[in-house]
Amino acid sequence: MHWRDIWAWLHTWQGYVPTSIALATALYYGPQKVLETWDWYLNRFLDEDVLDVLRDRRFAHSYDDGIGPIQRPPVVPIEIPYGENEIASKLSRTVKSVKKSLQRLRKKGKANTDSYGWKIVV
Repeated sequence: MHWRDIWAWLHTWQGYVPTSIALATALYYGPQKVLETWDWYLNRFLDEDVLDVLRDRRFAHSYDDGIGPIQRPPVVPIEIPYGENEIASKLSRTVKSVKKSLQRLRKKGKANTDSYGWKIVV
């Protein structure tokens, strides 16, 4: 069987039916797969690096003043958030690229921002 035989068969009504079904299936499922693949690539090559920086959490220690002066107050760790410029310099990327990654991570519920910077959601 040669290509010209297949091509001739595809131009008959018996060839139009499976071709139409294949085309409809590709149009229905294709865009979803393309978008899922694009999201995977963004996560794998851009967002995961930003998330690794956020996973390296930094803490400062402060003392709780709620206990009297006789006992030493317990140490309360306070997390220091990362700034966008700091993350960009650590990864050698632009601030715009890091902002986009942080927004995607925030939408996924993996990162959160406050007035001082970005933290990982634990």
